[in-house]
Amino acid sequence: KRTIDSEWILDILGEVVQKHQSQMTMNLSSVSQLLEDMENWDKDKRFMAASDLTQEVTMSNQVLDVHLQKRVCQAFVKQLEDQSIDVQGNAVKCLAKIVCKFQEQQIGEVLA
Repeated sequence: KRTIDSEWILDILGEVVQKHQSQMTMNLSSVSQLLEDMENWDKDKRFMAASDLTQEVTMSNQVLDVHLQKRVCQAFVKQLEDQSIDVQGNAVKCLAKIVCKFQEQQIGEVLA
C-alpha cells in the first residue's frame, strides 16, 4: 500500500495556484498595445485587438484603474462608429462582456 506525502501535495497545489494567479494578472503594456491596435487602418486588426482586449480584461482578476477604464471604454465607443459593420458588431459584443468590470460612474462619464 502506498502512502501519500501530504506536504508534497500541498507544495504542488501551492505552485499550481501561484502559476494560475500570475496568468490572471493583466499585462498593462499588452493592454496599451491593444488599445493602439483598435485604431489601426486594418479592420481585421481593429476587430482582433478588441477581442483580445476583451479577453485580457475579463480573464484578469485585477481591477482596472479609473484612467484605464476610461481609455478602454472610449476605444470601444469609438469602434461603435467604425466604418466596418463587423468591427461595430464586435464592439457591441465586447462591451457587453466587459462592462461588469467597470465602475458605474465611469460608464456614465464615457457615454455622456
